[in-house]
Amino acid sequence: MATRGAREPGGSSVAAAPAAPAPVQHKAAPAKHAAAARHATKAPAHRAVAKPQPAETKPATATQRLAVKVTKALAHGDAVVFFFTRAGAADDTGTREAVRAVAQRPHVTVVRAGLKDLTAFRPVLSGAGVSQVPAVVVAHAGKPARLLEGYVDSGTLRQTIADALR
Repeated sequence: MATRGAREPGGSSVAAAPAAPAPVQHKAAPAKHAAAARHATKAPAHRAVAKPQPAETKPATATQRLAVKVTKALAHGDAVVFFFTRAGAADDTGTREAVRAVAQRPHVTVVRAGLKDLTAFRPVLSGAGVSQVPAVVVAHAGKPARLLEGYVDSGTLRQTIADALR
């Protein structure tokens, strides 16, 4: 394409090519409300839809929750102290104090239960032979459970736990 007024060799003038028409820009119609104008210019945001997570099933009964607690404690290498009791007896009160004294020790999990709960813990207590209350059973993974029946003082219980953790 040539520019205006340029001459070709030979003396003739070259006409400029007609310019292409500019594209027509349309203005958007004015919005009646300012909020409508803002929303008209924005593209809708895509929201990520969260996939439903499978609900963690929680044990339904207190005994089932205790069984889960015992399983986790044994898996972590803790000693589990089962305290089988019945409210009111003098022996139970003294043994309860001994169990309470060891409850805060590291690597010790205390489970308070009644004789009706024996079947729930049968795999852990196999061979312990609990037949009366109060009874304390100290269990540790890979070792036989130790049964202490009747009144148990805190010194005896601490020593039994230490033996189980060795």
